[in-house]
Amino acid sequence: MNFTTLPRQLVYTNRQSLDDFDIDSDESVDAVFFERLSTLSGLNDSFVGIEKTYLNIFNDAYYICTLLMMERRPQLCYYDFLRIANQGFEFMGIPNLRTVTVLSMVSYLLKHVDGQLPKNQNLAKQQIDDYLDSVQNKIQVVFYAYNMFAQRPKIALARLAPCKITPTTLVGIDWQTCTDGYKPEKIRELVVSLGKCKEEQLLLIESMEEAVKKAEAEQLPF
Repeated sequence: MNFTTLPRQLVYTNRQSLDDFDIDSDESVDAVFFERLSTLSGLNDSFVGIEKTYLNIFNDAYYICTLLMMERRPQLCYYDFLRIANQGFEFMGIPNLRTVTVLSMVSYLLKHVDGQLPKNQNLAKQQIDDYLDSVQNKIQVVFYAYNMFAQRPKIALARLAPCKITPTTLVGIDWQTCTDGYKPEKIRELVVSLGKCKEEQLLLIESMEEAVKKAEAEQLPF
């Protein structure tokens, strides 16, 4: 299924601070990328400030990586990944600095995954690399993370896994929309895909059941 259509909180928990990323270790992927970000001009969103801008870029890059690893055929979600990377900025008909920056980090993270990427994940990464190659001569950036940075320690796949399902994660979820009207096959797919253990799967089922009961109660004539 296309996990980009789900509420983001079911897939990825946004970090609330740059300190939640490994930016203070000279050997980490995050630290290298943060260093490069600080050399770029034109990224700052004046509405949220530079620190929040960097935080949003890190979160979006990790979110896209998580989606890409979850999808059975992530190459079909290429334009959804572009949309996420471009979030908050108008495209204006030219390559977007924020888009290039986020996708560069995505490519760099995937390059350093511990182990070989599955075939379809590798195809999706190649799509992103091709996009970055296509804009290389059209936009000035200080770095291209996928081919310029020094080799770094491998990233454990667990860092790109979907977030843990908790009661807080499930607050406010519109299950009717997520399950296409509570279709059994959609419910089954979501429970299996998002619930990484029996406890998480049970939380998902209970949350859906509560949503159905609430909807039924609201339709009562008294």
